[in-house]
Amino acid sequence: MNVQNAARCDGRLAPICAAGKPRWRTSAPNPDRIHPAWKAFDGTPDIWNVIDNNQCAESQLGRETSEEGGHFMTIGKLHLAGRALAFAATTALASGAIAQEVEMTYAHSENPSSVTAAVAFEAIVEGLSQGEIQVNRVIHGALGSDRDVVDQLRLGELDFYVVGVHGLSAVAPDFQLFDAPFVFKNRREFYSLMQDETLVSYLRDYLLEKTGGTIRFEGAAENSVRNLYTKAGPIQTPDDLGSVKLRVPPGPLNIAVWQGLGVGNVVGLSGSERNQALQTGLIDGVEGSLSGAVGNGHLDILDHVTMTGHSYSYMAYLLNNDFYEGLSDANKAILQEAIDLSIIVQNGSAMSEEFAALEKLASEGKSITVLSPEGLGQWQEVAYPIGQKFVTENVDPTFRDTVIGALEGVRAKLN
Repeated sequence: MNVQNAARCDGRLAPICAAGKPRWRTSAPNPDRIHPAWKAFDGTPDIWNVIDNNQCAESQLGRETSEEGGHFMTIGKLHLAGRALAFAATTALASGAIAQEVEMTYAHSENPSSVTAAVAFEAIVEGLSQGEIQVNRVIHGALGSDRDVVDQLRLGELDFYVVGVHGLSAVAPDFQLFDAPFVFKNRREFYSLMQDETLVSYLRDYLLEKTGGTIRFEGAAENSVRNLYTKAGPIQTPDDLGSVKLRVPPGPLNIAVWQGLGVGNVVGLSGSERNQALQTGLIDGVEGSLSGAVGNGHLDILDHVTMTGHSYSYMAYLLNNDFYEGLSDANKAILQEAIDLSIIVQNGSAMSEEFAALEKLASEGKSITVLSPEGLGQWQEVAYPIGQKFVTENVDPTFRDTVIGALEGVRAKLN
């Protein structure tokens, strides 16, 4: 990368521009055409200001206005050009600097938001390091199951893994606390919680201890807000669930929650088995993200959407500790910069995908049930205690108290 050329990026993120990568931008909803369901779980346009204020305190996330009047969160206009150039100058052009050539393998899911964040990470790292760090990206499914890939990370066969809760809980079951129903009231809470440096440091130390000093926790980004999709419907209250044959991710917490809500037949299946189970009639309902339900074709078969927002699904950013400790201080700083920005990218991208999916469903005339506060309360009254009972019985008390204490602190600041 030529630093002089990088300065001519017209205000865009210098390392991405200099590396020849496209600008990353994710569209926020136009308030004039917002669907009422988008308001569920803080899908209103002002959540973009939360990303700006909470996650870009130094970077000051920029915005552009499209020809249609919608706003765009433009990663290319993150005001980091100066910092990027400073990084480049410090790490590679400073007198006496010694280059450290590094190759790293980065595994991530095939979800569009994960791919977008991974490509942004690659561009930022390679741009800031002037190519001294080369990022080799791989879809994690090519390496095996989530647990297989986590084991590869522990063994040093992989350097960086952005993994869902089920892969993480395989080595650190206490992280299931974050997956319990209705733990988070809205996106603001999760975003702010992952900006709590004291909590992130605690989670890093905790995971290092649980994995024998092999895996570092570096943060987490949104995967999705989970909702309910069924053939029968509309589903408005738990009492409507009796005849549903619902697929849930395997695991005692998920099965217990939906059995408690009154689902007639709860079926624990891996994600790869969902489509076949729908086609054969083994199941006639799923729960998960809007974008996933649309992208995977589930709503070609299912007719009804209920915006329960019952769980907040996240992706954890994990590093092999030996790999990290072997980096120079300058390259450690570059990786941290790239992780911080990638989390912003993934959060914005995940929300945009949910909004686009919702618009598509509305345009197709799908039944979309938006629960009133009283209606949602019926789901919370059943599911939340089941989740908390599981947490009490299965999660280390110190871990639980530390996370919940941090969450209560976040709520106090937000309210």
